[in-house]
Amino acid sequence: AQGAREPGQLWAGSRAPPSPRVRAATAAMAHSLSARATRVLALPKPSFTSVYYASLGKLYDPVTRPSGIVNLAVAENRLAAPLIMERLAAAGSGATPESLAYNPYAGSDRLRAAVARVASRHIARCSVDPANVILTNGAGSALWLLAANLADAGQGILVPTPYYYAYNR
Repeated sequence: AQGAREPGQLWAGSRAPPSPRVRAATAAMAHSLSARATRVLALPKPSFTSVYYASLGKLYDPVTRPSGIVNLAVAENRLAAPLIMERLAAAGSGATPESLAYNPYAGSDRLRAAVARVASRHIARCSVDPANVILTNGAGSALWLLAANLADAGQGILVPTPYYYAYNR
């Protein structure tokens, strides 16, 4: 891709390097990404993300950490979590307290593994690696992510019909 960096340069300047799995996947894709996606990957993480992740180990709990932090920066209802977990357990959901929090942008590992199993058996008819599954909140988001990561300004993408009507502009 135009403007592609060497794989080792993708995370240059980042305060918190990605996990080895993400680094390996990114290195494998480095030459397929658009210049725009490569530039975004090279950006340093904003400092507030470091503060946010550091605060996760200090959150309020009525029993174990009554003087802990109540994080108002995200829309997670931690105070009602015990009641919600009780109801989810009664329903046999297998949910964990982490299920109530924001998940990684690509989706939780548990859900991505489940989607990969279904795709392997019923759609792809071959083994789908959960590391290659990214979940979005709809087809529009999936198409936008594909376009933003695979094409640069001025390039086009053909979308065959049927298609999402909002792209008929």
